[in-house]
Amino acid sequence: MEKTYELTEEQWAVIAPQIVTGPSPKGGRPRKDDRAMLEAMIWRDRSGARWRDIPKEYGPWQSVYSRFRKWKKIKLFPQIFAALIAEANLETVSVDSTCSKVHQSANGCIKGANAKPLGAQKAD
Repeated sequence: MEKTYELTEEQWAVIAPQIVTGPSPKGGRPRKDDRAMLEAMIWRDRSGARWRDIPKEYGPWQSVYSRFRKWKKIKLFPQIFAALIAEANLETVSVDSTCSKVHQSANGCIKGANAKPLGAQKAD
């Protein structure tokens, strides 16, 4: 498996305190590794794959999806992003302001002298 989707030790050191770990209130099996679950979520997001296509090395896709839904419900991701941004080195930031003009056929216009957007046409 490629290492391009894995977190660095520095990133994990910032993220780990944000994730509350402990025994499940319901009992049952021990929790899957939080880092592996997060890396699986990152892999899925960056690759654009379906949940079912997550590599087996991360564990069952159902576990990853369940953890994703739980973390989304408790709003953990904004906390993780805020912690990463607070630790970021923002001395060298580059913002790209490239613009591309879209051809009229790509923005919903119809050819002709009386061209109007498709939503603006009225039925006669």
